[in-house]
Amino acid sequence: MNETSMLKQEDLQKFVIEQLGTAQWIIVYQTTPYGQKKNVAIYSALVPSAEVPDLIKDYSWDITFDFGKPNISQTYPDKNVHYSRFGEDKGIEPLIIRQYYYGLHETEQNVSEEFRLFHNLFWEPEKRIFQTISLDNGEIDDVVRLDNDSIYIKTKYIKQFCAFKEMHLSIYLDVMFFSRYALSKVELGDEYIDKAGDNFHFSVYWDDYIGSNSSFKSYSRFLGKKYIPPMSIENTGIWPFEKEKQFEEFIVGIDKNGVDQFFTCDPDLLSDFFGKNPGSPNYLTQIFFKKEVLQKYFNYPEKYDVQDGYLTCGGLWGLNIDNNHEEYIVAYLGDLGYLTHTEQNYWKSFNIPPEGSISQVAFERDFKAEFTDPTAPGLVFKSEYKTTNKVWEETHGWPIFLPLSSKDRFHLSSFHIPLTPSQQEFDNQILSLTKLIIDSLNEKDISSRIKEKDDLTGGISKFERYCSELKIDGYIGHIEFLRNLQSLRSTGIAHRKGGNYRKASKLFGLDKKSTIAVFDKILKQALSFLDFLRRQNE
Repeated sequence: MNETSMLKQEDLQKFVIEQLGTAQWIIVYQTTPYGQKKNVAIYSALVPSAEVPDLIKDYSWDITFDFGKPNISQTYPDKNVHYSRFGEDKGIEPLIIRQYYYGLHETEQNVSEEFRLFHNLFWEPEKRIFQTISLDNGEIDDVVRLDNDSIYIKTKYIKQFCAFKEMHLSIYLDVMFFSRYALSKVELGDEYIDKAGDNFHFSVYWDDYIGSNSSFKSYSRFLGKKYIPPMSIENTGIWPFEKEKQFEEFIVGIDKNGVDQFFTCDPDLLSDFFGKNPGSPNYLTQIFFKKEVLQKYFNYPEKYDVQDGYLTCGGLWGLNIDNNHEEYIVAYLGDLGYLTHTEQNYWKSFNIPPEGSISQVAFERDFKAEFTDPTAPGLVFKSEYKTTNKVWEETHGWPIFLPLSSKDRFHLSSFHIPLTPSQQEFDNQILSLTKLIIDSLNEKDISSRIKEKDDLTGGISKFERYCSELKIDGYIGHIEFLRNLQSLRSTGIAHRKGGNYRKASKLFGLDKKSTIAVFDKILKQALSFLDFLRRQNE
């Protein structure tokens, strides 16, 4: 681009006319230090849509950089005091509020509290981003990004906000460009540019430079604004203008030819035991899924919680599931209809034709209204782990297992028998198991109750000495199990796998059996260890 075009700021003209407000992100604030080749000042506000036709007649800003803060004024000669919430009376409201502290503290930019509350935004300080949680899938989305001296807002969110407020987003620009060439060199005279359209108006003028920087001979100034309209309120997707909910179809059975038969999970179209929608599948029709459907939920314990018979995504949604079934995960057709459409699609990808019926545990709970303990080994372990620690503490006055830190709680909440033969999943679950029953052994309290301890290191050795001195029956086999488990973890999971890992893995039969079968065997030994601990409280 030649110097004439740069002085006319033709690239900025094109950007304002054609692009500003059309991309995924909108710049709503920017400042650059004075004295550079280009000085930029961008600000924004919310303007009543009805005022735009009048305000666009003038290219000057409707506000100042100090706009948005409360203002106190006084009229004369009556000396009446007037308080203004935003510092002006045209109905214009701030989006970014700039707070200046007279050079004694760093200037701050605040995003409108109303905008943040409208979208339920929270601040992520490390990324310097305001984010929100999607009600559709629980995913976190970036909404406001603070980047050095610039602020960007995702277009969708600001246009949704403006739709309900019946306002336009107004972007104000004041950009100075300084040139090394005199105007006579670039063939620019005394003329200036004034352009206006349906939603923009700006002026560009240039003159000789008479400032203190001797390297500059001329300059130009772009001054103007653009009003970005809101989306239609019907397209916001915000209540009461949400999109009509969609419902997926799931396999409810097979026909005489063995072909899968599908039916919607829309609860309003299903039958019940009181005569609703006769001829349709019942709300409680059992829908079967591969166990791998739970993998994504186990992998993200900070967001999802897989409980005994229930799956939740924070406070967004929950689903009753039968995860005590030996081979599958089962859910009721009508319950699936209360999932978001995103989740329905995910579950559908694991849907298989029905095989048998729900587990005995689910039957007794759901149809006989009986309190029933889980039978799935992973669920049993989580339940008995908590019970064992509670009973031990009630009996002895101290817990056998130390409480998990907030960063380690997922080792228990997401603990499960591997869903696939994946080595990675096996390793992760072995790591969790050792964290729970070995690393969490209460060494301090165990050590305080044994006499000879000078030569002991590690929780297993201390617990072995504790059992030996108290003459507890049957502890040797459990100590051997813990040592073997520790060896499996330390030789091939916490470190690179080598000869020592192969030796340790053979102790559990990994050279002959699948990782799932081996973990099932290990878990039974872990449950036996918990049972041993509980017997010491009798």
